[in-house]
Amino acid sequence: GSCGYPLEVACLNSMIRNGGGEGKVKEVCPPLRVNTETLLKSGDVDCAWVYRTWEVLRAEAEGVALREFRPAECGVPFAYMNTVCVTRALVEDRAGQDLVQRFLRAAGKGAEWAAVRPEEASALMARMAGEELLSRDLAHAAFNEKSLRLFAQL
Repeated sequence: GSCGYPLEVACLNSMIRNGGGEGKVKEVCPPLRVNTETLLKSGDVDCAWVYRTWEVLRAEAEGVALREFRPAECGVPFAYMNTVCVTRALVEDRAGQDLVQRFLRAAGKGAEWAAVRPEEASALMARMAGEELLSRDLAHAAFNEKSLRLFAQL
């Protein structure tokens, strides 16, 4: 199970090879992002690239036991990443460059604030979660707090 990012399959194959296997993962990418842990539980996939701060917590809440293999423990360097993409037109002039720099600084400060105040940050996330949620999990402060605490450990 994967989100369709080439890095995920490459990392999984390297981890399997480093463990003595063949490393020939066949990617299964559902058209909609579903609960990856459900795909594992149903047997639709044998392994999946999941986010500890999201799917692993959700699986635990649903009583689904997952066996985690972390990339670094399997000889594959990896860092949790988020990527901000902008159009070339936005950064062609100084005003756009300044805007992106200010945004990144503010996002960094927000992440630092959330890391030292997980209770406040999780309550804020739950309060701001509206009807158009990516996941209903965000509406629960306790889930958010566990996620933020895990994220701070990465």
